[in-house]
Amino acid sequence: SHENIPVDIDIYDNNTKTSTIQSSAINNGLKTWNIPASLSASTTYQIKITSTNSASVSDFSDNYFSVVDVVAPAVPSGLSATAGDKQVVLTWSANSESDLKSYKVYGGTSASPTTLLSTVNTGTETYTHTGLTNGTTYYYRISAVDNSGNESSKTSDVNATPKVISITEGGNALSFDGTD
Repeated sequence: SHENIPVDIDIYDNNTKTSTIQSSAINNGLKTWNIPASLSASTTYQIKITSTNSASVSDFSDNYFSVVDVVAPAVPSGLSATAGDKQVVLTWSANSESDLKSYKVYGGTSASPTTLLSTVNTGTETYTHTGLTNGTTYYYRISAVDNSGNESSKTSDVNATPKVISITEGGNALSFDGTD
């Protein structure tokens, strides 16, 4: 027969208690709970049930489980585009997620570009798109990607039009078109 014995239900990571789901409560053998937010993604956990009447009566579950990270990073902010001669330099503000892996840079000559130009590692919040045609408008947007592969939504478009850089000094003009 099954007795209603008060038990503790704890979560363990590699034989180390990480969280308590229930303390000294009576169950009829069925327990449903929410996964604690403190658990780390991609870590393997096990449940241990211990009688509160006798600590020597306990058992680990036969099944292990892992938490899967399905939360995408925030959309990057502060994206700006600065045109130069045959190039555009993009800069943006760093995201603050601790599991951030990279940024994806999308670009093209049409609004809302979907062509992936580059993947930029976290810690480098800049990208220079070179080999462009002066006088053509280029559109860009970026997203953030975490270590689990979750990608944020893309930013709003920014655009820039590369052009020849001219310097005027003392009434004289200097124009450089990028060739010797």
